[in-house]
Amino acid sequence: MDALRWAVVLSALVAVSGAWSGRRAGGWHAFWPVPLMAMATVMGLLDLRGLVGQGPAPVTATFLVLGIWAACVVDLVGALEIQVGLRGRSDWQALMAPAFLITVGVALLLQAVRRPEPGNLTSGGVPGVLVLSAGVLLLAGRSLVSFPPALRHLWPLALLLAAVARPSATVDRYAEARQELGLVLAGLQRTGARVVRVDGTVRGRRSPAAVTPAETFRVGDNEVTVYLIGHDDHAGVEAHLSPRVAVPPPSAGVPHLHIAPHILVVCVTADPSFARQLDELVRDLGGRHSQGSVALAMSFSPNSVATLHSGPRR
Repeated sequence: MDALRWAVVLSALVAVSGAWSGRRAGGWHAFWPVPLMAMATVMGLLDLRGLVGQGPAPVTATFLVLGIWAACVVDLVGALEIQVGLRGRSDWQALMAPAFLITVGVALLLQAVRRPEPGNLTSGGVPGVLVLSAGVLLLAGRSLVSFPPALRHLWPLALLLAAVARPSATVDRYAEARQELGLVLAGLQRTGARVVRVDGTVRGRRSPAAVTPAETFRVGDNEVTVYLIGHDDHAGVEAHLSPRVAVPPPSAGVPHLHIAPHILVVCVTADPSFARQLDELVRDLGGRHSQGSVALAMSFSPNSVATLHSGPRR
């Protein structure tokens, strides 16, 4: 169970304590946002550390800023909700937490609908419905005078079910590779280059059970193909697939190879300065296996392509 699920479970359990009578548990429910606030604060500090260059930054600066902003929103809404629970206020502050839950529920539903991968409807749709229901129940309990008191205690149960019903997230073995690809593309765009995707994900020249996905881009007059190196489904976290990728034949240039921890970059270019620029971006990813800009001096026939085989990465 990940940190977010633990925080939601703890928050829901603290909120459920408001249904108990007596002084011992009478005021506990007011502090139900504390676990979520603690998790958001830790994540925000980690993003801030990465933004100022004092820690690892696996994503771009834009996502780091969004993470810090999200942490501030969670802490602000949580502080207002604690005041509402302690003082019993019924003004606009009492509507902030329901609005936040409704927003999160709608976001989960939209993600499940817009990304129809296998199992995504279950992993995002069911928790989205439950979080949305929790927000609606909490909003009704605070805005409707004739709302049955017993139903006011159902919203934390819906929130608890949202955390329990969410299945364990499947490991995306190409997550690091996609992050590195995004950083390389962002670096090219910062230099003013126009990056155009040529086609979608393609498969390598291996058996269907061991394909190597790749993305191809046009950067000016240069062609860049990025092969994604993923984790093996049956290996440890640090074990990677051994890709055998098809190196494109030279066309208006020479193929250059750049190696990072989770991507292989092949650019076909007649501009050595572009190859050096791309190599610097790839080496900045911190790959221990970076070989620099290697010109692939290979002979090609019109009906064949060379094959590059990379051994297991450790």
